[in-house]
Amino acid sequence: LRYARAECSSADTEAEFFLHLIPADLSSLSADRQEYGYGSYDFRWGDLSARGKAIVFDDKCMATVELPDYELHGIRTGQFAPGEGQVWRGEFYTAAYQSARAAELAAGAVGSPAAQGFFSVWHGDGALTYIREGCAAGDTAAAFFLHLTPVAVTDLPEGRRVHGFDNRDFEFAAADGVQSAGRCLVSVELPDYAIARIRTGQYTPDAGRLWAAEFAVEAQ
Repeated sequence: LRYARAECSSADTEAEFFLHLIPADLSSLSADRQEYGYGSYDFRWGDLSARGKAIVFDDKCMATVELPDYELHGIRTGQFAPGEGQVWRGEFYTAAYQSARAAELAAGAVGSPAAQGFFSVWHGDGALTYIREGCAAGDTAAAFFLHLTPVAVTDLPEGRRVHGFDNRDFEFAAADGVQSAGRCLVSVELPDYAIARIRTGQYTPDAGRLWAAEFAVEAQ
């Protein structure tokens, strides 16, 4: 992989880089990584620079990272900083992997959706699955909000009890959402405490909520 940035400053190279490689064959990974489904090859710019693999020249940053020799189905990479989280992210996958992931996520959409909005939302097996047919790339750009009202408020983290609900907001890409064959699909795991109601949808800082759906959770 080659990383390049024009008009680059030293601050642009300070955040650590994450690099997640999804193999075509899980047995290519070490035993401790197979349960995650990807190899983690995070790195720092300074480490590459010390090995002559990264330079800053004429306000340009350029780096080269060697990949393992096993076949890949996907790559996720970007930067993150302590206290700030993800700075940027990029990802790309083979068509075969996208199709298989879409089928895996669609398997969680059993019966009728629990809620219908811009995305249809299914609830089951301790997770929420969001699906949109006829999906365009921009349909996943806005962040998703996910607010969980527990049966017992004491199940919430102490800092959330005053609000009465748990905040599990997420982004489509960061949750490993998939776009395949005109569909957008993403699934998020729910906490293991008993949930009374779920409110979800999408929002942007400028426009606020773009759509919202709310439903009660039947006692298990």
